[in-house]
Amino acid sequence: MAAEYHSLGCFPCEWPVRRIGDFASVKGGKRLPLGTSLIPTRTSHPYIRIVDLRGGRIDKSNLMYVPDDVFPCIARYTISSKDIYISIVGTIGLVGVVGNELDGANLTENAAKICNIAQIVERDYLSLFLRSGWGQYQIDALTVGSTQPKLALFRVEDIRVPVPPVAEQRAFAQILGALDEKIELNRQMNETLEAIARAIFKSWFVDFDPVHAKVEGRWRKGKSIPGLPAYLYDLFPGRLVDSELGGIPEGWATWQLKNVLIESNVRIGEQEAPEYSSTNVGLQLRSERFKKSLSASSAMNKVIRKGFLVFGLSRRILNFGLMRDPIGSVSSAYKVFEVNQQAVSADLSDSAS
Repeated sequence: MAAEYHSLGCFPCEWPVRRIGDFASVKGGKRLPLGTSLIPTRTSHPYIRIVDLRGGRIDKSNLMYVPDDVFPCIARYTISSKDIYISIVGTIGLVGVVGNELDGANLTENAAKICNIAQIVERDYLSLFLRSGWGQYQIDALTVGSTQPKLALFRVEDIRVPVPPVAEQRAFAQILGALDEKIELNRQMNETLEAIARAIFKSWFVDFDPVHAKVEGRWRKGKSIPGLPAYLYDLFPGRLVDSELGGIPEGWATWQLKNVLIESNVRIGEQEAPEYSSTNVGLQLRSERFKKSLSASSAMNKVIRKGFLVFGLSRRILNFGLMRDPIGSVSSAYKVFEVNQQAVSADLSDSAS
């Protein structure tokens, strides 16, 4: 099949390139009425926020809900399972679809929906295109503002999309959608493993269950019990002693946090190092998550090294992450701490995830 170069890239010449506004509508979400707060208690009115947009789908693990008496005020601003969402304020260009279980959910004012999509374009194909390099390049080019980036609704309508025959769109969406499902499954597995790790940490180092098991005679040398293999027996003391925090395992010490985390304000200066951001999934390379650098000059960025902890406030949420690479830099607004290795290990062995 012959190909022809468009400004978007090289596509088969039979494929027309159309504006989104030519085959769909773009409508914004709605801010909650002044003085209204979302509630964690499940109602029939979920409210989709920017933090819920992830990986082409909605992350339902921390959904918040609109109170029943408030819903009539924003009832018009809902999203359908036939629509596509796109973030348009702050974090720009998060794109995906809404599952049937969230059909009719309210949508934040920081996002928009692409709806009323004509039959010449498959929803899943359009979503995948907007998440592709071609789609994200246009989204970035149409975004304005540095302090608070914004993508206007009329600019979303101006995004151009190659439109192959519907049968081919469905084939592309099916193949790429299967890969998306695999990625999502892996993410869920990782979250499950992280939850297990957190539970074990709490059991061993907060509730001191291994010590209690020894004291009560439930765990004996050379024997295993659920959650406590025999080879770990000698690593835990056999009794609790009093401390200013209450009972702690014998031989363990208590430290003040200020002696465990040592603040670092070293600037990167002329050194070359990749930029990182603290996100709701940990510390990430900006080049993998965002489309823009922190600023025109990175000289004032703070240095981060392997084992450092980085804390940053984003949208009133405190994000933090552990640096696992040799060197990098973060915004000067972040708090950076070196871990006192005499007090606690950062656990950065090659086997650590």
